[in-house]
Amino acid sequence: MRRLPVRGAHLAAALAVLQAASASAHEVEDHAHRHTGAVSEPHFVLDVGARFLGIDDIDGQSFAAQGTFYAPFAEQMGFAIGGDLGFGSVEGDFGEVLGVHGSTFWRNPESGYLGMILVYDHVSRLDRVNVSGIGGLYLGRVDLSTTLGYDGGDGPDVGLFAFEAAYYTSDAFRLGVTFDVGTDST
Repeated sequence: MRRLPVRGAHLAAALAVLQAASASAHEVEDHAHRHTGAVSEPHFVLDVGARFLGIDDIDGQSFAAQGTFYAPFAEQMGFAIGGDLGFGSVEGDFGEVLGVHGSTFWRNPESGYLGMILVYDHVSRLDRVNVSGIGGLYLGRVDLSTTLGYDGGDGPDVGLFAFEAAYYTSDAFRLGVTFDVGTDST
């Protein structure tokens, strides 16, 4: 295994699920209990961010907006679907960023969540697909999450593992750090 810089596509999707899980955190009165919005009512989340990719000889940067629609389909079960739009570059080749993502997840606002994510990303001339399982624990104001999956397409096929620790500094603001490792087929 080797260390990879942050792989934004699958992490962005995982973070989108995390954000949906905490989208109504400002309504939380007791920090040990999270709002049930991600699994009880349809809602839309908009994120804006930067992503940086470094796999073998491929270096890329992108700046995009990501919109995601979340809806319940059973008790404590939900799905999400969305897309990315922006601009970026791969190896100096400047171009558009387009992406689509979908996920399904189980979530208990008092303890954590489990789910699966499928992501397609196009940045300039680079096309990648990611399939990952995600899971997380809620520990008061602290969130711990992990992602395990496969990322392939242009460039090497990569098995990925990510771990994130995050802390709510207030009911509506969350800070986190992520560590990624991966191994490729070569």
